[in-house]
Amino acid sequence: DKQGMNIAVSDMTSDFYQGDEIKFTASMKLNSGDVYIDNMAYDASTRLFQVNVSFPVFDSSVSSQPIGAVILGIDAEKALSLTQ
Repeated sequence: DKQGMNIAVSDMTSDFYQGDEIKFTASMKLNSGDVYIDNMAYDASTRLFQVNVSFPVFDSSVSSQPIGAVILGIDAEKALSLTQ
């Protein structure tokens, strides 16, 4: 949501609040169609090196401000692997 609370997750998470993280705050400043790609970093909760890709979500019928953000954590090792 626009405050940074998770409204949907693919796996259980220990961090339900994203509003204090750069991947969320940077996304909320973007225009529609723009994407934020963070640096690769170790995520202790998943025990993986990840790259976070995020973008704002808009509801143009409500306002021109984002109503939230989609944040994807991409497993860097899998993404860079030649074999699956």
